[in-house]
Amino acid sequence: MKKRVLLLTFVWMLAACVPAKAPAPTRTATLLPTPLPTALPPLAMTSTPTLIPTPELVRALPAVCGTPGVAGYQAPALPDSVTAPIVLEKGKVLVVTNNSDEINGDVSSRAALVNNPGADGISLREALMVTRNDPSDYTIRFDPKLKGMTIQVGSWDHTTLPVWDNSAVIVNGDVDGDGQPDITLENDVAEPSIGFAIRPFQIHSSGNTLYALKVVGFSNAVIFDAPSTNQVYENNTVSNVEMDVFDGGIGLDSGKYNWPQPNPVTNNTWEGLKITGNTIRSRMGISIGLTTSSGDRLEDLVILGNTISVAPLKDEETMGIALSAGTWLNQGGNTIRNAWIVNNTIEGASTFLFYIGAGLIGSSGNLVENVWVQGNQIKATQPVRANGVPYDTVLIATGDGASTYSQPNFRPITYPENNIIRNVWFTGNVVEGFGGSGVTVTAGCCGARHNTVEDILLLGNVVNGVFAGSGLSNNGIYIIGSGSGLGDGQDSADNTISRLTIQNNSIQQDNIRAFFTGQEFFSGGINLVGGAQSESNGLQDVWIVANKVDSPVVGINLVGGWSQTDGFISKNNTISGARLWCNQINGDLGMLTAVFPEVKGINLAGGYGVAQGNQVTGVEVLMNDVLGKKDDMSVYQDTGTGGQGNGVELKTP
Repeated sequence: MKKRVLLLTFVWMLAACVPAKAPAPTRTATLLPTPLPTALPPLAMTSTPTLIPTPELVRALPAVCGTPGVAGYQAPALPDSVTAPIVLEKGKVLVVTNNSDEINGDVSSRAALVNNPGADGISLREALMVTRNDPSDYTIRFDPKLKGMTIQVGSWDHTTLPVWDNSAVIVNGDVDGDGQPDITLENDVAEPSIGFAIRPFQIHSSGNTLYALKVVGFSNAVIFDAPSTNQVYENNTVSNVEMDVFDGGIGLDSGKYNWPQPNPVTNNTWEGLKITGNTIRSRMGISIGLTTSSGDRLEDLVILGNTISVAPLKDEETMGIALSAGTWLNQGGNTIRNAWIVNNTIEGASTFLFYIGAGLIGSSGNLVENVWVQGNQIKATQPVRANGVPYDTVLIATGDGASTYSQPNFRPITYPENNIIRNVWFTGNVVEGFGGSGVTVTAGCCGARHNTVEDILLLGNVVNGVFAGSGLSNNGIYIIGSGSGLGDGQDSADNTISRLTIQNNSIQQDNIRAFFTGQEFFSGGINLVGGAQSESNGLQDVWIVANKVDSPVVGINLVGGWSQTDGFISKNNTISGARLWCNQINGDLGMLTAVFPEVKGINLAGGYGVAQGNQVTGVEVLMNDVLGKKDDMSVYQDTGTGGQGNGVELKTP
């Protein structure tokens, strides 16, 4: 089965339902009183120590705001465990002396192959066969005379290279010691295609290092998998490898697709996997997934300093870096814990360039925790697709879709429940080029229930995109409790995001939309929504502090719940305990105020459209510079058409 990742598509489906020139929405309630605008002095141009990431991060209003945006952010240092050098020699040494793919020597042991290598010398295939037949620690190097040569993998018998399943093996393709690949492996096995995986390296053992090779023409370059249950794989590394492949660069796939049965309990563990300094050109860059399995664990993952370029392949989804726990029906759930994703460059026209997920396609009870995403350059090379649907860039999601996503006729429909993502630090990244949303965090999509996201920190990021000519919700940072859309068998409900910090980010959206119709009301530089076309979802304990926002729509937007599609009601969603402190909001709201004359740079709304009983409560708006005015905001109870019983409650200092 071709592995797929379900994405947050309900916004795209909703966008197709909105006419290109919809009439201006009718407001059904009088605007609540707003503070009188007063001049705000310039923010002090000094960093505020309390805003440096610490466990006590921004839990009290600072006496001095400090510098808004990334200029006021101080990134934490990386631990030595992330940047530790790679060991490139251990155990028995085998030197590859030809670029043949043939086995014609004695591969029963290292000594046998050295003594009887065949007339042409030692091939890479022969060396790898020795590591299987005579298990030990091995280092495989290449004779300097092979520098610049290509090995046609499969030219001997049209099979891929031997699986790494017994020994701890280092394969080092850097002949001259400059850290660059000097040996190329080219596919001569068969023509790759969707669903037909041809890969040179399949690894299910411990202590392996693949270093400085060039891999060309395969469907995938490297796959980590598990052929059995209750296995532990430790300390594997892929570094400085250049990959120009068809379908995917580096993947970890923990399970075997078992449809229509639930996933088997496999209880496999991967610890200490390092993926560093690679260059990848493919449909999928790095995809690490505890997928069709139960009880699996992944711990202490490092993805550091890779350069990834992805491109769409026919109608297939694309991804730069994906980290996910759980796909299909779980019996026990899976866990990913302690991951560093640092200083990578990702670009392309991609479904999402960066993804963290727990609980995909009917999978329940999965956990992702303690993830540091720091210093990455994430760039969409075009803002919208050919059909006008905007590209989003970063998605962090629990409860991502029902079983019907991959198997439309599967019954009973199974929805993801009780998945958790917690303690994610998304810091010091540059996210740019998108036309939809730059960074999205959601606790449930497409019928999901009882999923949670906790302790998410978005700190010191640069988020620059365009306010595209199409799309229902276009945002710099988009936080949504949950959403439902066309095709979902039930409403999403009872999903929660709590303890969210959005701090010292610099956000810019450049408008390319010709006119506004009113749907821009639920977009924003920073946009928080309790629930869209769903019920009883919520955001709790939110800190939005010292951000710098430049946008053609609302700078900071809080909406309890909204619905814009026939048959859907957004009800009883909440945003509670939000602190909006020390933010600086710039921009020109002229196109939006043509539709909503009263709207301000900070906007609070209980409900929009067919929305009932949604609430925004306990909101503090203090020390913000809003288009040159102090704390200038608009406050709505019900707006759009069809809403009732929605509310906004401001907390007085």
